[in-house]
Amino acid sequence: MRKDDLDRQVDVSFPSSNLAKQIDMEIIGMRLSLCDINVENKFNEKEDEYCRRGTMQLERINGI
Repeated sequence: MRKDDLDRQVDVSFPSSNLAKQIDMEIIGMRLSLCDINVENKFNEKEDEYCRRGTMQLERINGI
């Protein structure tokens, strides 16, 4: 699959590691997989003092 398939991409934003060390992109991906939503790729990960941001590309968007 292509990295630039915008139809399957989701922007994710969550608290910074200073505010929520127990949450990261890997945990979010694992939680999504429990709902049968599989992440194909993660990119554009950034963090500032308040939040972390990134983009997840899903394997498919059927049923979402």
